[in-house]
Amino acid sequence: MTHEDAWEKLAALAAGTLPEPERRLVEEHSAGCSACREELAAWTKLREAELELSEQAPPLPPYLLTRSLARIDEESPGTTPWWTRLGFWKTAAAVQLALLLLLGGYAWKKGAGPGYEVLGEQGAARRGESLLDVRFNPAAKDQEIRAVLNELHARIVDGPSAFGVYTIAVRDREAAGAIAALRARKPVVEFAELHP
Repeated sequence: MTHEDAWEKLAALAAGTLPEPERRLVEEHSAGCSACREELAAWTKLREAELELSEQAPPLPPYLLTRSLARIDEESPGTTPWWTRLGFWKTAAAVQLALLLLLGGYAWKKGAGPGYEVLGEQGAARRGESLLDVRFNPAAKDQEIRAVLNELHARIVDGPSAFGVYTIAVRDREAAGAIAALRARKPVVEFAELHP
């Protein structure tokens, strides 16, 4: 028997409830293990104190057990539906909570899309336009960004993405020059390339 097995059975040994084959093994282990002997002595002392207190306690009336068991039988679950034991107001509150959770789940699922929609087609270029991906400096002012877009006769058609990238549309014949012009505006523009 391992030390851990014996340690777990010391309380049962002190209480006298350990079956014979295990009792003998735990006693043999405790004879050679000082930690288990000390623990067994503590459990034995506790058991003796418990027995002494139970002898001093007044005896319980014989009808108490019968009355308690009858009361348990009266209130045992399964005799009446749970909602009838709750009462009207608690049942109404439970129904409201269920409806609230149901509607909340529906709203959460329904609202999983974007919080807004654009009026035009997202990311769509008109005939004769090319799309560019641009990341503006987060510290750039709105006026600076507008000035860059106005110089290039460009418009924002999508964005920002999760990485802060906007898709802008420029005239086809000005696409190459627009990329060079955007890259030249380094303090305002951090990144510019042709949209894939």
